[in-house]
Amino acid sequence: MPLVSTIDIERASKSALVAYGAKDWIAVSVARAIADAESFGNVICGLYYLESYCRQLVTGRVDGTVDPQVSASRPGSILSDAKFGFSQPAFEAALPTAIAAARTNGTASLSVAHAHTCTSLDILLRN
Repeated sequence: MPLVSTIDIERASKSALVAYGAKDWIAVSVARAIADAESFGNVICGLYYLESYCRQLVTGRVDGTVDPQVSASRPGSILSDAKFGFSQPAFEAALPTAIAAARTNGTASLSVAHAHTCTSLDILLRN
């Protein structure tokens, strides 16, 4: 059994991200990705990156307070503008629209723009 549970990693990551300036829902999205990466042994996308995320919130390199803007320039072309925030919440915000577009059109693309480096997204695909 691991010394630290995935739930504990997610809680601690969320607390750190909020403490360094991320909005609650954004911190939840990024913390889920961190915990999920750790659960698969992908440490480079897990806790290893948490300190970097926190530093970037403090310096303003990434904005943890912006809500992504989701748009569709065409029926199957979904864009999530992260507005220089984290990529995980931008992807999470656009995924329902992209899934609906794929169901309607048979295919869809989802692009994330103006985002911080993306590490892990697979937890978002499973939920």
